Amino acid sequence: MTNWRGVILAAAVVAAPCVVGPGYAGAQTLDYEVFKASIQPIFITKRDGYTRCVVCHAGANNGLRLERPGPNGFVVLDFAARKVVKTVELPTDGGVEVIAHRLDSPSHGIGVAPDNKTLWVTSILANAVIAYSLPDLKVIGRVGLPQLKVAGREPMASVPNWVTFTPDSKQIYISNAALNSVTAIDTVAMKEMAVIPVGQAPKRIGTLVAP
Repeated sequence: MTNWRGVILAAAVVAAPCVVGPGYAGAQTLDYEVFKASIQPIFITKRDGYTRCVVCHAGANNGLRLERPGPNGFVVLDFAARKVVKTVELPTDGGVEVIAHRLDSPSHGIGVAPDNKTLWVTSILANAVIAYSLPDLKVIGRVGLPQLKVAGREPMASVPNWVTFTPDSKQIYISNAALNSVTAIDTVAMKEMAVIPVGQAPKRIGTLVAP
């Protein structure tokens, strides 16, 4: 039986980070024009030439894994060489209905486990989370997520969003935006442990282990 005491899940909207422009000194007044010309936050709305809502996570071998907006997958970048070294497509065989506007970002959650041994990526089209070994990125598991059942319609995706882990890497939590819930998964057994009801449309999620 799982002891949930001490594990607190939090889902909240993440705002753009506050970034100060070049040449900033403590007493200097912030200049929005400098910010607009020199700084490009990661969390931004649609803008020509820029990517919106990119989720990134540092992993093994000094690689950065970025979710690609639109395509159902992610790319691996080599910082030193400044190039893309691998592109990974996620499965699309979830057998669920997906609302059209969700296809703008069919893969929206990605995370490296704290032990740096595995990478976990959610897919709305597969309605699942896929686990990869690091650093070779071989598929080592897949866990299906609950479906949204609506009368008169085909089963629909839970719209999995962000992921978070327990510090020991033994559990992963995934927010299900369409189901107002969070799925807890045993990362060793590769199976669902619980579906936890939460507030409306959870997306951003984090884990806090209380003393």
